[in-house]
Amino acid sequence: KEETGSNDFSFSKFFPFGQSSTRTSENVLGNVNGEENVSNVLDLPVPQIRKISETQIAGFTLIDTASSTLIRYIERGTGHIYEASANTLSQKRISNTTVPKIYEALWVEKGDSLILRYLKSDNETIETFYAKLGKNQSSAEEGAPVAELEGVFLQTDIKEIAVSPSKTSIFSIIPDTKGSIGTISLPDGTKKSKMFSLPLKEFLVSWPKESTLLLETKPSGSVPGYDYTLDSKSGAFNKVLGDILGLTILANPTLSHIIYSESKQGKVFLNVLDIKKEIVAVTPFQTLPEKCVWSKKEKMVFYCAVPDNPVSGVYPDIWYQGSVSFSDKIWKINLETNATELVLDTTREIKTDVDATLLSFNEKENYLTFINKKDSSLWGIQLNPAP
Repeated sequence: KEETGSNDFSFSKFFPFGQSSTRTSENVLGNVNGEENVSNVLDLPVPQIRKISETQIAGFTLIDTASSTLIRYIERGTGHIYEASANTLSQKRISNTTVPKIYEALWVEKGDSLILRYLKSDNETIETFYAKLGKNQSSAEEGAPVAELEGVFLQTDIKEIAVSPSKTSIFSIIPDTKGSIGTISLPDGTKKSKMFSLPLKEFLVSWPKESTLLLETKPSGSVPGYDYTLDSKSGAFNKVLGDILGLTILANPTLSHIIYSESKQGKVFLNVLDIKKEIVAVTPFQTLPEKCVWSKKEKMVFYCAVPDNPVSGVYPDIWYQGSVSFSDKIWKINLETNATELVLDTTREIKTDVDATLLSFNEKENYLTFINKKDSSLWGIQLNPAP
């Protein structure tokens, strides 16, 4: 049976604080010489690695154009959406709707829609809202074109959401009295279909391949972890990995290989599983899949942020909890040739420590973005195009 989301409405009409702010909407941010609104910022050279956002962000997406790559991101504290360019230091605010304390933002469709997740005032109930950038309006302070967020609320208390590789569908895990229910729908909550019902609630979900999702038990270095595939059409389950302490995963787009972590003897080890051959390769790096990204162009290549001298402890627990923080270098790993290449020493280049997570490529694979876990700021790195 097809189900629909809530009635359409403007976010700003629902929230008393959902109005445009007095902050300028199209000014250059860039943090050039510690100042905003620098008029000649477009003439300055763009460094190989740069800090894109000065504030905490809840999510971002990359959009390739004919001449550049656009980086859209949403501030965690305000819900304002900004757009930056990989080729210049300029930025502009493109939405004027204020939505405080967003925990997570997942971009869908063509980059003009997103799913916002935040806690209600009781600090327990999870709200999920499908938002779309509406028609441009003129901001009161500068007359620049900005847009309101319009959309629908999805079901309350969705625990986990994953977006399909095509960005046209979402998979949701919702708790019920017997465990949890998994559903697939359009991003706005319509055309919903039930996929499975399980007696367990604590799953993480990812969607690496259009036909297949991955479900993993919530990780801890003190508890064995398990990973399962879920067919997006039939709902069939299949165990891929299991009985591994500290198990977290990251699959490549073809689902031929999975990067996974294993915690033992106070250290974290990064391994790669060839699913078809059932062969495990051990990498020389002590890092987590959450700090890696697969190449879009070469299925046997991935990049990782690798910490210098990681401390001993129970992983990933101490990293999740913020008990430890890393200082990373960016490495490229080629499974076919067994070659490793240092891409960037972030500390040497920017003279500050970076604990990179949520690495992401644009489609051209010449621009790499990540969030610095230390302060949830957004960073970008210019790369040479892959062959």
